[in-house]
Amino acid sequence: GVYFLEDLGGTGFTDAVREKPGARPAAAYIVLDAKVLEHHRANGWATWKENTPFKPGDGLTLEATIEEPAQNTRRSAIRYILLHEFGHVVAATRDLHPMWDIAVKDLPAGAKFPFFDLSWTMDREKSTVASKFDANFPLRKSVVYYLGAKLEARQMTEAYKALDATNFPTLYGATHFGDDFAESFASYVHTVILKRPWSIRISKEGQPDFTYRTCWDDPRCIEKREILETLLK
Repeated sequence: GVYFLEDLGGTGFTDAVREKPGARPAAAYIVLDAKVLEHHRANGWATWKENTPFKPGDGLTLEATIEEPAQNTRRSAIRYILLHEFGHVVAATRDLHPMWDIAVKDLPAGAKFPFFDLSWTMDREKSTVASKFDANFPLRKSVVYYLGAKLEARQMTEAYKALDATNFPTLYGATHFGDDFAESFASYVHTVILKRPWSIRISKEGQPDFTYRTCWDDPRCIEKREILETLLK
């Protein structure tokens, strides 16, 4: 089901329904924030979302584009958001990554998660998860969407240049293994299958500073692309 509420704090979320604790998900539901959707078209929503990890200032601005002007509508915003949430539904019904509601220490011994293993590691004893790129992308741990920016505006370009050296297609995808797949699913369908634009442009004092695009034509994301192509063939 897809349901609408207000004042969630973000755009929406997806969760799974189980017949009993520990069982495989039998269904899933998506909740969207109607108040957020009421006020944004596609590019405005994407720009608002992608600015939430950064405090404003320092003469820096970030602009996201996910649609051409003629398609820059609220309908297009909702479609992209649903692609992300449908990514969570897909993952909930396949062992692409661990389920988000199960502690690492409680995962079945020997369980394999092919998409997860491309970018993440787990410590079952400590019940923790870490990105394989944290040594070269230390800012990743401070990337927080919607709930209060932890990064300064002057760190925008540094964060996106570091992201460009990982296999995460978007900055939001670098925040959690579940969002890694959902963002990969959404951006792949959006840009490769639907052939729609996706870019992040950072400007300083009105002058271009850095442009980031998704990685589906780059070697850094080829293994993730192969998994998505197999799923969607």
